[in-house]
Amino acid sequence: SYESILIIARDVRFGWFVRQMHFWGAQLLLVILIARLIRFFFRGHYRPPRELIWITAALLLVTATHLDFTGRFLASNNDFYWSSRRAMELLFSIPIMGVFFSFVIHEIEDYTFTLSRFYFMHILMLPTLFWGLLYLSFSGIRRIGLTEIKGEEHRPARETFPAHLYNLLIIVVFIFGILVTFSVLVPVPFGEPIDYLETPGNLRIPWYLLAPYGLVEIFPSWMPISGRSLILLVVLMVFILLPFLDRRSNREPSQRRRIWIVNFVLLAVWIFFTFYGAFLDIGGG
Repeated sequence: SYESILIIARDVRFGWFVRQMHFWGAQLLLVILIARLIRFFFRGHYRPPRELIWITAALLLVTATHLDFTGRFLASNNDFYWSSRRAMELLFSIPIMGVFFSFVIHEIEDYTFTLSRFYFMHILMLPTLFWGLLYLSFSGIRRIGLTEIKGEEHRPARETFPAHLYNLLIIVVFIFGILVTFSVLVPVPFGEPIDYLETPGNLRIPWYLLAPYGLVEIFPSWMPISGRSLILLVVLMVFILLPFLDRRSNREPSQRRRIWIVNFVLLAVWIFFTFYGAFLDIGGG
């Protein structure tokens, strides 16, 4: 696949541009989904009757990370290959989920076999799952809504539709401008072919896995990796099933000062583990 991507980026007209847009589009999608979840979390949009909206949004983020993860492996350059291997080692260590991943991915060392499975997941299985979750998410928002806007229910449809269409056009142009800017000014290097015998010194785990990586590595080395990964699994399940763990009624932000403090602390913890994982990834631990 390295030679195929090389031909696309080097010989096909604007192939390099499509490749850069594809990469930066994936990163921007992850950022948008994370920002969306943070907004839902602070506004309490996971509480009844919006449990399904939170769960689908959380699963959308998990699916998007797997889409980017499998795409990195398909790039078949040395940095992305070893970065994917390092990420797979983290995934394999998670109880229950690791067994499923090892069954689906097979052996990491069997590159050809693993590549074909990643290709199937990246172009068919994961996109189908992503679009299904996206439909459920926006369908739930359309039926239930996120916030009650005074006067919106009395606003005529002929006035609402142009306003939403105009806002959507602005967002599309803005996002497209960001993607073009990053694709032209900050292009991702093509990289060298895979070297199976030597791990590159500048190896980087995908940025969205830095927090889980930091959480696993912050525990002492004498603690078994399975035990540390079990904590990671519990955190993931709490994250997805949050609507069923917090059944308090939704209140105005001014009346939920204590809850907002807890939310800020949790967000700070996530940021801390992200920077801690990045520090370890550079070689600090």
